[in-house]
Amino acid sequence: MLPLPAAAQTYSWEYWRNPDGYLADQTSVLLQQIDATLLKHPPTATPGAERRLALAALDAVTHEPRWDTTEVMHAFLDRRIGRVVEALEAPAPKRGFEVFKLYNDSFIVRTRSTTVGFDLCGTRGKNRIIPDSLLQRIVGRCDILLISHKDPDHADRRVVKMALEQGIPVYGPEDCTLQGVQHVRQADFATVRLRDRTGRMLPVQPLPV
Repeated sequence: MLPLPAAAQTYSWEYWRNPDGYLADQTSVLLQQIDATLLKHPPTATPGAERRLALAALDAVTHEPRWDTTEVMHAFLDRRIGRVVEALEAPAPKRGFEVFKLYNDSFIVRTRSTTVGFDLCGTRGKNRIIPDSLLQRIVGRCDILLISHKDPDHADRRVVKMALEQGIPVYGPEDCTLQGVQHVRQADFATVRLRDRTGRMLPVQPLPV
């Protein structure tokens, strides 16, 4: 038999017959470490091992739907999404562009003159992942929203409603039936020009997939 320190014995008894409690606490610690690592190692063209490991760990946690409605997951996402909001509310880059990846299928691309939201969504299934208070601020910083297809993890009815209430046009394919979405046929993307919230016409340059 191996002698165990008192702390280790206490730790063992704390989770005796409580595997869910152990996994919840483990997830909480892991998300804190992920958050700290991502802050220490911000995005680059060639991310290092630390950032890649943190992102892989984040995938492992968020692929488990049991955490979707937990306080620990909501606290983590509120912190991360809150930093996106703060960045969007800061001055836009004078040169080049910024890309924000929200942890679902959402992207935001911002240049000095225009901010475009792609597939903004605040839900996972029936669970609301991003609170409306933050989502409203994200939508409000966009000049135009684009929806790639009708699936609910890409087309969020509440996001569309938020955008329309703020005079932000929303464009999507013909099979997206959410009220207020302006339809664009895929065949027309080579020639289409989309209007943003200020009335400017934005040219679209399709790229091969």
